[in-house]
Amino acid sequence: TAAAGIDVSSHQGWIDWEAVADSGVSFAILGAGYRGYSDGSTHTDEYLAYNLTTAKACGLDVGLYYFSQATSPSEAISEAQQVLEALDGAELQLPIYFDWEPIEAEARTDSISASELTDCAKAFCQTVELAGYQAGIYFNLSLATHYYHLYALKDYSFWLAEYADQPSFPFHVDLWQYSGSGNVHGIETDVDLDLSFVATSE
Repeated sequence: TAAAGIDVSSHQGWIDWEAVADSGVSFAILGAGYRGYSDGSTHTDEYLAYNLTTAKACGLDVGLYYFSQATSPSEAISEAQQVLEALDGAELQLPIYFDWEPIEAEARTDSISASELTDCAKAFCQTVELAGYQAGIYFNLSLATHYYHLYALKDYSFWLAEYADQPSFPFHVDLWQYSGSGNVHGIETDVDLDLSFVATSE
């Protein structure tokens, strides 16, 4: 069996987490922050504190993701440290995911190699695990095939984005983001829908 979940960030605005929990959603992956693709500045998601506290209070299992545009392991480490500082020791039931995506514009990450990106992901995940949290990698099929050396990251949780009736990725994943246009009671915008194939706290 699989558990139903969502992933959200400030793009969803204010969320009625009681309504979300009543709708059958059992977990949420929350946006923790992001790095800009042009100037490299880092930002904490403005709704993180509210989403984290309220989703947990409503009984949901919670993890985080950080939208990275790191170009080096040192930048990836600083992103992880930003997340950890924002968490301030709060408990999570699910991993903190490294979410690096190519930008279809002039970006500071345009020339990054697969080896460099893999090193960034590993540095982020190692920093997260040293702080006592689970770590993971978010990717779609293109990233899995052309950007990452996933064999070097196999010790971390994998979160696949593939909008289809069933995933075609031939290896195990813990989470599957299967839609980017879901409708969930308590959220006024479209929202990403996910399934978890690992046990939750229920």
